[in-house]
Amino acid sequence: MAPISAKTVSGMIDRGIVAVWLPVFTHVITMSTVGTYGRFVQNRNTPGWVGPIPWDEAMNVGHYDLDENGKLKPEIRDIVHLCADRNVALFFGHATHAEIYKLAEEVQKVGLKRAVIDHPFSPFLNVSPEMMKELSPAGIFFNFTWDELSPLLGVDPQIMYNTIREVGPEHFTLSSDAGEPLFPDSVEAMRLVRGYMEAFGLNQDELYTVCTKNPAKIVGLELH
Repeated sequence: MAPISAKTVSGMIDRGIVAVWLPVFTHVITMSTVGTYGRFVQNRNTPGWVGPIPWDEAMNVGHYDLDENGKLKPEIRDIVHLCADRNVALFFGHATHAEIYKLAEEVQKVGLKRAVIDHPFSPFLNVSPEMMKELSPAGIFFNFTWDELSPLLGVDPQIMYNTIREVGPEHFTLSSDAGEPLFPDSVEAMRLVRGYMEAFGLNQDELYTVCTKNPAKIVGLELH
């Protein structure tokens, strides 16, 4: 729950990180949707999980990227600029639609080509295919995950495939997101999400794009 710090991010980049995540579990939308650890909202010694908690309460203790005027907070804006200047990937975290659009504006303004919206069909983000079409010209990637296809979220793989087809594979990556203890390990989760997209219609070149080529761009690897 520490304050967001561009100075901290800069130090981490100096130490070799290749990607930055904006707030996820400590974001207001997460805390108001599924809750958070008791120690974050009550006191350090409170055990277990609390919530979901009301939005206003979450705003008092959690992270949110915009100020009272609906603009990016200076530290968030500085982090976007740092990522662009240092060629580091920026993941939007669990951002609301208002935050996503403001982040996308800044990403486009500074020319950052390694911005990513994670699990866009998750209940924290709920990014529609129409929004993806709006945001993709800014150079943003959308990372679909096994988490979304899993029984916990239950996204229809046909809808996921249709979205990739409609928006264009060049804008997507596939990943496991298998940290949940109910999921299989990351390798199996990756096999599953890739297998589903292949079964619904992605060809081998398109699978290479979403599973290898685009992820390599994001983490700054050259393919040989």
